[in-house]
Amino acid sequence: GGIFDFAAEYQNLKQSKQFILIPFEPDDVLDFDKDSAVKEMHDRIIVGVSRRLKVSLLTIDQNIVASKLIATIW
Repeated sequence: GGIFDFAAEYQNLKQSKQFILIPFEPDDVLDFDKDSAVKEMHDRIIVGVSRRLKVSLLTIDQNIVASKLIATIW
């Protein structure tokens, strides 16, 4: 495979109508303790941002689903 051009891919995502890039806020880190039922750090970020935005999360991640911290769809 070729070299991954992060800058180009990032621009493609920003311009896409299929994706909305959501900022990770400092307050999201403060919610890590609320989300301790979710073991993986990056999954905690996803759960916290989903809660902040008041949206359901499209996932089959069993740890996130079992935590019942947010509404999930699959």
